[in-house]
Amino acid sequence: MASKIPYYTRSEPEGNVIVDLAKLKEAMELMHKCKSGRVFVVDSYEKRHGLSNSLYFECSYCKHRVYLETSQKTGGVSDTNRRAAYAMSEIGLGREDLSTICEVMKLSQSVSDSNFQEHNEAIHNAIIEVVDSKLKEAGPELREKMLKENPNLFKDSVLDITVSFDGTWSKRGFTANYGIGFVIAAETVKVLDVITLSKTCEICKQRNKLKNYSTKYQQWKNNHENSGKCQKKNFRFKPNHGERSCKDFVGVISRETWLSIYFCGL
Repeated sequence: MASKIPYYTRSEPEGNVIVDLAKLKEAMELMHKCKSGRVFVVDSYEKRHGLSNSLYFECSYCKHRVYLETSQKTGGVSDTNRRAAYAMSEIGLGREDLSTICEVMKLSQSVSDSNFQEHNEAIHNAIIEVVDSKLKEAGPELREKMLKENPNLFKDSVLDITVSFDGTWSKRGFTANYGIGFVIAAETVKVLDVITLSKTCEICKQRNKLKNYSTKYQQWKNNHENSGKCQKKNFRFKPNHGERSCKDFVGVISRETWLSIYFCGL
């Protein structure tokens, strides 16, 4: 019987691959091996797409093949690649850091720069959609709760609510240019509003080359700031105990001081 096994060679697969277990189970159930054959695992290098690989199992005797896409796909997009981009954004790292991780882990290859940016844009749009939906639900939910607990209030009353303010920065230390603040309702412990703060404007940075033409630059600068498109936002708050800067205000909130404010939209 051994003489009937054809001479068959395959280069050994190298490195590591991220495989979706459901896809692997599906391929294993379809796998076939003749009594006189062996099963080879072959990497279809030409079908690699970032961290998503295409493999196939082949019987050495009858040449029966079972193909395995290592990643699930949503709308034609690899879940593994998108989750990798999302993971990098969650821990504050970028594509180059992902490539380093892939190299250390001996993964097939990283996500290309263009695809990484496309994933980031898709993730950003999805997050904005969810956040907007949740914020729209938070106000009516708080209003319903307060009206239920206070029967003397009218449906069209402007409600006096207690909130806390919290925030974070894009990175540690005092060098961050971007931060975000949250207004949280005390009654429901849910975020009512979110605002992004910036110490710099990317549009202004790109137009700095016009500074050599002072009159033209100043005209553009005035129009840009008046248009409301300038991304630089400097805010000052006026709590009950007097005017304080944003830094001081956050410090007060961290000491568990609650503020009573009015939200006309509630």
